[in-house]
Amino acid sequence: MGTPSVMAQPQALTTLIAQNSQREAHTEHRWTDTGRYVRAADGDTLTVQTDRHGLVTVRLAGVDAPERDMRYAEEATRFLKAFVQSASLGLDCHSMDRYGRHVCEVRKGQQDLGAELIAAGLAWHFKRYASEQSSTHRDLYAKLETAARTKRLGLWADAQAMDPQACRKLKREGHACP
Repeated sequence: MGTPSVMAQPQALTTLIAQNSQREAHTEHRWTDTGRYVRAADGDTLTVQTDRHGLVTVRLAGVDAPERDMRYAEEATRFLKAFVQSASLGLDCHSMDRYGRHVCEVRKGQQDLGAELIAAGLAWHFKRYASEQSSTHRDLYAKLETAARTKRLGLWADAQAMDPQACRKLKREGHACP
């Protein structure tokens, strides 16, 4: 019988290509820049006019804010806008997500937007992608989320607060998020 040919395993080949592309994208898309806020799509996605890379859509690294139709989505978006408004922003980008957004840490001076959102109780630490974060950011975000939960800040004051990942799963199954 022998070893199955690659053609007999198209799914495995596709998976290998995708994994390789993700690894390459991870290294090809590492860059830093500065810029100004243009608009916010929601609490964890914004558009920035950068000095060297032009207009870019940024997904905050390590952060998962409520989806637009979820409770606390408006609060998270308002917080993001207030943080970035009229400020020079520093971007440290390390990859692109499947939607073509640059995954970046965003700073205003020494303040980290992702950390501030989590500390305010307006976003989750996006543990699914924690391995992409530096150990410093991973530890900080986890501690800030724990502190916000303990203090019942923002969405943590709501016993019915739903993780955005769970909401996205419900939507894929044709259900609405509570």
